Amino acid sequence: MGQDVTPDFRLTVPISVNNKPVCWIDSKALFGDSKSHKSYLDTQLLSYWNRFGPGLVIYWAGFEENIERLAPEVQVANCLPNFEHPMP
Repeated sequence: MGQDVTPDFRLTVPISVNNKPVCWIDSKALFGDSKSHKSYLDTQLLSYWNRFGPGLVIYWAGFEENIERLAPEVQVANCLPNFEHPMP
């Protein structure tokens, strides 16, 4: 409808995952291969990063080793990881 796509979750207060801030989370119900991850980076994920800061994409069926190297500003996981609320 002409509106920008948004991540599944925007966090009011960033969380820390692997000692890195996460401001949003998006999930994909598929396996994250490098071709599909690159496509999602180009069409969605890097846009989220530009608007909302660093984020996390969760591939429900797992993902190829090292695809996070395509864009280190977007973390990759296969489930919701343990996280910590950063202390001021």
